[in-house]
Amino acid sequence: MFEAILKKADAIENPYEQAFFIMVHLPYLQPFDDVNTRVSRLTANLPLNKHNLSPLAFVDVPNELYIQGTLDVYELNRVELLKDVFMRAYERSALRDAALRQSLGEQT
Repeated sequence: MFEAILKKADAIENPYEQAFFIMVHLPYLQPFDDVNTRVSRLTANLPLNKHNLSPLAFVDVPNELYIQGTLDVYELNRVELLKDVFMRAYERSALRDAALRQSLGEQT
């Protein structure tokens, strides 16, 4: 099943959709004894990095929202809340990344 998820993810052309797909499906599969959600968040950055997009971080996202979104996927098979959390996290990550790039550009 792990290989099937990777194959499906690879077929998704949009890097944001691909990142979200990975973040949802990898922990749902539970391929590891522990760290499934952490691995999925890290792995979600692969398609973003591949397309030279800002990396995804959940720094400014309330932990309760992320946990509830993940539980909604596991228990109710619903992705709406986790999708909203993902979008919020990415918007904030992209803004932080842009500010960092701008400040580094100004220093050189």
